[in-house]
Amino acid sequence: MSRIKVAIACQGGGSQTAFTAGALAVFIGGGFIGGIVKAGTAALAGSLVAAGGVGLATAAQLETGQIAFETMLGSGEKARAFLGDLQAFAAKTPFDLPGLQRSAQSLISIGIESDKVIPIMTTLGNVTSGMGTGAEGIQRATVALQQMNAAQKISAEDLNQLRDAGIPVYDLLAAATGKSKQQLVEMAGAGKLGKKELDALMAALESGKGLERFNGMMEKQSATLSGLWSTLKDTFA
Repeated sequence: MSRIKVAIACQGGGSQTAFTAGALAVFIGGGFIGGIVKAGTAALAGSLVAAGGVGLATAAQLETGQIAFETMLGSGEKARAFLGDLQAFAAKTPFDLPGLQRSAQSLISIGIESDKVIPIMTTLGNVTSGMGTGAEGIQRATVALQQMNAAQKISAEDLNQLRDAGIPVYDLLAAATGKSKQQLVEMAGAGKLGKKELDALMAALESGKGLERFNGMMEKQSATLSGLWSTLKDTFA
């Protein structure tokens, strides 16, 4: 299929606009959207034109995030550095910045050190991309992690929540603790998964141990049409 070129003219007047004045050209290579109909292409173009408004909204959310992270991390400098890292991460993933920002806030609020947040979110992102639960899966998983860390133990309900989010929890825990899946099922049922197992699970999420088969899944999802749209919004926000 011939190369499709979509040009977006940016009419915004001031320096506050999310796009640089001029024209933004977005190229979609032949073969990527094999068989896409003309109506679909037109819809894509219309969505891209709306990106300016999305960029302005994202800029406003970044300002709000700056205040929140400054409070959590204790300084404006740390907040700016973390938000910069988070925005760069979002631009390489199929997930949008506001959703990742909420998940990051959830993790930091339970005492996760800021330098561990993006590695944990990388694991969650790869797994949920591979399992098809996506951004909703990340959000569900972070809620479950909040509950576990608040209680300083892992309940059977927490494991069910992670499973529903698309996380193969028993694979993760087996790799983290060295115990068999059957042992872990029995321990969960008896309420015997405590802080030791929780710490091992969090370390495994940071390293991706036990979930290596999902490595690179975010990159694959980023190459889809919806992933490209999310990346476009984050890149030009």
